[in-house]
Amino acid sequence: MIRRMLRGPLARSKTVVAVRQHWGMLPAVVGGYRRAAGRSWSQHGEDNVLVDILRDEMGRGFYVDVGANHPAVLSNTFRLYCMGMRGITIEPNETLCAFHARYRPGDQNVCAGIGEHDGLLEYYELNYHAFSTFSLAHVQHCVGHGSKLIRRRLKPIFRLETILRDVRFNDRERFSLLSVDTEGFDEIVLRSNNWDLQHPGHVLVEYYSDRARERISALLKDLGYDLVQTFGCNGLYETGAGGPGLGGADAAVAGRVGEARV
Repeated sequence: MIRRMLRGPLARSKTVVAVRQHWGMLPAVVGGYRRAAGRSWSQHGEDNVLVDILRDEMGRGFYVDVGANHPAVLSNTFRLYCMGMRGITIEPNETLCAFHARYRPGDQNVCAGIGEHDGLLEYYELNYHAFSTFSLAHVQHCVGHGSKLIRRRLKPIFRLETILRDVRFNDRERFSLLSVDTEGFDEIVLRSNNWDLQHPGHVLVEYYSDRARERISALLKDLGYDLVQTFGCNGLYETGAGGPGLGGADAAVAGRVGEARV
């Protein structure tokens, strides 16, 4: 009875959440980034394939991680970070953003969401942080399967093209990877990009459902991408030799919020 009474308040406590997230960083912090680069951190081993594909781009390429969540746990880009690549991490959860700033200071961290239009949108935080989302349909699905809604708040959202217009890396010319994991908002994120200007070499995206997989695959095919491999509910796509915007993509992130710390 007491445990049930405390479960709600504890789940809502930012202190408790922060302690849990710090605990998740222990394997990386204790072993060091060099050792962390030798193991997989992704949910389904996606980074094993990414390391092989992007090995020659570690020093000149950058990633954009939308729905970055935890800096290391289940991250598609943490291993790339440990191997010297840098990028832009986008995450609306303030606690997780603070963790990115602390443990991945070489990245540019944007504490916001990605949406169809620049503005404000209601963000739903669930008891398991990885399920938090802007998608009401996804929240209803998760709650129906036992998750608990902790809080709902308005959060700033931007089109992806807005962020890529205003954030840049002066010393990295290659847009190597776009990773998208936004719990049901993934297609909206992809459609918010200006693909004529920002055309990453690879796209790793989560599928919320079979229908979402079909729609996302069709969209990326129209944009010149071919499916390389699937990992559970995630698909990795590679731009074809004739994909649009490849030349412009490397210099497309114009404007400036600040220089990345390497």
